[in-house]
Amino acid sequence: MAAHKKYATKSAKAEVLRRKSQKEQAEITRAGQDISPLPEVVDPDRRASALKSFQTFLDEYFEHRFWLPWSNDQIEIIRELQEAVETGGHKPFGMPRGSGKTSLCIALAIWVTLRGLHMFALLLAANREKALDMLKGIKRELLENDLLLEDFPEVCYPIRKLEDRANRSKGQHINGKPTKMEWSSERLVYPTVLGLAAMQVSGLEEMPLGLRHSVSSGATMRVAGIDSGNIRGSLQGSMRPSLVIGDDLQTDESAGSALQCEKLLRTINGAVLGCAGPGKSITVVIPCTVIRQGDVADTLLDRDKSPLWGGKRYRAVYEFPANRGMWDDYAIQRADEMRIGGDGSRATAWYAQHRAEMDLGAIVAWPERHNPDELSGI
Repeated sequence: MAAHKKYATKSAKAEVLRRKSQKEQAEITRAGQDISPLPEVVDPDRRASALKSFQTFLDEYFEHRFWLPWSNDQIEIIRELQEAVETGGHKPFGMPRGSGKTSLCIALAIWVTLRGLHMFALLLAANREKALDMLKGIKRELLENDLLLEDFPEVCYPIRKLEDRANRSKGQHINGKPTKMEWSSERLVYPTVLGLAAMQVSGLEEMPLGLRHSVSSGATMRVAGIDSGNIRGSLQGSMRPSLVIGDDLQTDESAGSALQCEKLLRTINGAVLGCAGPGKSITVVIPCTVIRQGDVADTLLDRDKSPLWGGKRYRAVYEFPANRGMWDDYAIQRADEMRIGGDGSRATAWYAQHRAEMDLGAIVAWPERHNPDELSGI
């Protein structure tokens, strides 16, 4: 009996020691995963200005994507995008190819979530592959954009500490509190930053310490292809998006099929507008390009056919040159030159000699947009 008690006592002591060792190991692991303290905001004034103005945000943090001067149309589109995400509505923007639609969508998604303006944004593309590419672009900015890191450490610093390894998000802490971040191919959840760390970047001194949090804590982005046929199924449990950003939702193939266009329009006007749930409104912005008359973009931009959508069209050329004959001559010269192995420089030189006459009457939306070997946007 005494021996039995002796062994029982040894077993109990061993269990106590084992649990103590586990606890110590857990504390060591947690300390290694605790990324405190957050860096301070480098330029609070720049941050504040950028959060108030989407154009300022683009100018300050996305010069690597938008290095040319803005066109008047782009300035208007940027202003309209800000108004839409702040006040609501359904807005398609008909833009020429090469106008930076995808980059605008990426930057807009980051801007609204950094502000805490929309805590769940659903990002749609023509198919799953393009949707995944859009989220990759967002993640790349949050991982590699040093200016964003400087002014938004509450989001970018915890993301940097992941080193693009999704499994690290599970154990990450700030001041002993889990960041609850998610980092997957289809879904991104911003880190939750509480207490003193949040006060450091958010200026919430008037709130009780336990309630302070960064405004972007838990902001979520999810991507899906519009062709999946199950947009509502792409959502996360009971969470519903308040914003949908659709980046060029049709392909050349789908635009050429009346049946596919009809199906896609039903999805947009049904599943997409219904994402917020019964009785709730949702903001939808869709930068798009018309591929052919009667396609999805053309229909959404037609206020007679789509009265629920306040669409507006923007063009590459608003007025063509008056001397069209000279442009025909230029085209012939350039084609002849290229046939014999030339590079078009002789035709360009001829254009330079007659540029004043050839440009007469022409109005293009973005004069600065042209290739290095070209003399003008016309």
